[in-house]
Amino acid sequence: MQFDTVHEYHFYNKDNDIYYCEDHETLIIASMGDTTNRIMIEGIKPVQLQAFITRWNREALENVTDKDEVTC
Repeated sequence: MQFDTVHEYHFYNKDNDIYYCEDHETLIIASMGDTTNRIMIEGIKPVQLQAFITRWNREALENVTDKDEVTC
């Protein structure tokens, strides 16, 4: 038998941060407010994180319009 699990977390605080610990291959998403909430996801390899960043940047550049201000 195989189970698929989905967990949804909502950080309602606007001061959210994302960290990566290469030594532990752990992605950390934290919400710093009156209290600190965080999610730690182990097993994220640096190459996977770099692929995500590359894809994110590519999609962001594809969505730039002439009206958007681009600074160098």
